[in-house]
Amino acid sequence: MVRGWLSVPEIAKELGINKLRIYRYINKNSIDYDKRLKNVNYYGEPIVKQIKEQF
Repeated sequence: MVRGWLSVPEIAKELGINKLRIYRYINKNSIDYDKRLKNVNYYGEPIVKQIKEQF
């Protein structure tokens, strides 16, 4: 379940896959982060949903 903002490691943990796969998908599709805090990119619900549908 999406809790608002999620980082790549949090998304990877929920999906049970390696975070590198998510980073590659984000770079390949030129997805921009929604929020950045302390050098950590966070993604909102629509982007997280898109990533989850891919995997």
